[in-house]
Amino acid sequence: MHLENMGKQKMIFQPEILYEDADLVAVKKPAGWLSQPGQGEAEGMPDMYSWLCEREKDKREAEASCQNRENGREKEKTARSAGGQDTPPYIGVVHRLDRGVGGVILFAKTKHAAAVLSEAVQNRTMCKQYLCVVSGTLAEPMGEYRDFLYRDAKQNKVYVVDRMRSGVKEAVLWYHVLETVQIHTLDGNGYDTYSLLLITLGTGRSHQIRAQLSHHGTPIVGDGKYGGHRVAVQNVESEIGMQAGEIALFSHRMAFLHPMRVPIKQKKKHAVGADGKTKKVSQAPYRQQIVVSALPAQTVPQNNGNMELKILPWGWFSFDFTSNTEIYKEKTVELTEDSHFRP
Repeated sequence: MHLENMGKQKMIFQPEILYEDADLVAVKKPAGWLSQPGQGEAEGMPDMYSWLCEREKDKREAEASCQNRENGREKEKTARSAGGQDTPPYIGVVHRLDRGVGGVILFAKTKHAAAVLSEAVQNRTMCKQYLCVVSGTLAEPMGEYRDFLYRDAKQNKVYVVDRMRSGVKEAVLWYHVLETVQIHTLDGNGYDTYSLLLITLGTGRSHQIRAQLSHHGTPIVGDGKYGGHRVAVQNVESEIGMQAGEIALFSHRMAFLHPMRVPIKQKKKHAVGADGKTKKVSQAPYRQQIVVSALPAQTVPQNNGNMELKILPWGWFSFDFTSNTEIYKEKTVELTEDSHFRP
């Protein structure tokens, strides 16, 4: 594999709306952005929460301006007095992505949606899948990592420990090796081995993927905090503009039940009662399953120089997501309100 055609111009990415309705919004977060406003050294850095709040304010101003032009100033005054435009937009943080991680991130637009979606995260009824590039090879093409994690808040780092104790939580993930390649070292005297993985989370612990993969001998490329390969980062930086602080981990796909129930619009079903007579039975409202992907098939980067996602060295790999959909069939389940996600 060669990177000569990848281009060396640094690219600046903005958030991209992937799915939105009245209750929630799923966004593709750029690597390097915070999930919510930072403090200390991170204060003033771009964050998704502030971006969405400003976007909602801009939308309200545009709608109010349109109403003003169409219906006159009286309607605008009525909307303002009802608390429409002047009320701060509600954006609820459902989960977070580390600063150096890009991809799908979900926010709620109502308090009810925030409560329901947060409960789904807590109860593990939300499926979250990631793509990452790691240094080295894995012993098996597919497998499970089940470890105990301890988080050091002062260092903002997670450690794998050997037993359960106070402050320790169990972490579970499943991996699927999509491809393994060898790349020339910078000095040209040897090769480094890298693997492209699909990760499905069983739990959502802080720094879970980064800490577990590093503990098992395959740290994520660019993740210096957890032993990521620094030579590889220099190679990526020199070829495709991978910037400091970015790591080769991407939130690829999420599946969850919509927080609002949808009424059944079909005709009532018929069922046979205990007395043998046929009766009409009303169907209860249901919660629609939503699947959001930050890497849709039509924008999958190929080895022709099209680098759509700069945080992953796609030019190293020939894996074709469009023809390998079976990897999702075995990792996707029909979510229900009372079932925990298990691949």
